[in-house]
Amino acid sequence: MRTTLSIVAILALVAGAGTAFGEATSSHSPFSFPVFDSCNNETVQVNGTFHAVSSTKENRDGSTTFRFLLNAKGTGVGAVSGTLYEFNDTVHSAFTVLGPVAYGLQTQKTRLISRGRGQNLVVDITVAIDEFGTVTVVSLDNCRGAGE
Repeated sequence: MRTTLSIVAILALVAGAGTAFGEATSSHSPFSFPVFDSCNNETVQVNGTFHAVSSTKENRDGSTTFRFLLNAKGTGVGAVSGTLYEFNDTVHSAFTVLGPVAYGLQTQKTRLISRGRGQNLVVDITVAIDEFGTVTVVSLDNCRGAGE
């Protein structure tokens, strides 16, 4: 899904910004990109604002924890139907690094809500990486009736 790729790109930018240990940084950035709505079989051009918060913490055991929060809020228009949509996307990410070992969890909740009679797209993704490098991905992508 294009949304996931866009969010990952934004997280990489936020992570690269760097912060002093224990400090959080916050930024706002406009966005505009297409999202394919599989519920209504059309592309929706969404526009809005990303709000990103990142922090880094050095732990007592010598590890470092990186935390990211990204909220995206916007609106969109269906390319075929002209239907108006609300777009909401939230990503929470926390990873800890100790030497060559990294582990953590990332969750993403995406909502594309039709203001018309169309169905609403709901996507939930969870990615977990344990200290042995095992990656577990759980994804739920479904359609819900308007107003649900």
